[in-house]
Amino acid sequence: MDGVVPMNMITRCDNSRCSRIIYKGDSYYKVHMGDFEFDLCRNCVELIVGEDEIRESEKMLVQNGIEKDEASTVLQALGYVLLDTELYKD
Repeated sequence: MDGVVPMNMITRCDNSRCSRIIYKGDSYYKVHMGDFEFDLCRNCVELIVGEDEIRESEKMLVQNGIEKDEASTVLQALGYVLLDTELYKD
């Protein structure tokens, strides 16, 4: 049965414009927004977390006491923990 994936191991991206099939354990994320939970593929997460959102998040960290030169390091750590992704593309 090579190439067969059990149905409980797949889902679809919850972005209505995407609907890619996602294999659980691959590049897929559970995103929590308030009381809602979404399954999103890596492409959709990268669309949601763009350069503008990164800059705004850095500003918010600084406003809340993080040193300006440390904000990107703190934000990158959050990106690894919460989204399992690299926020700063070189």
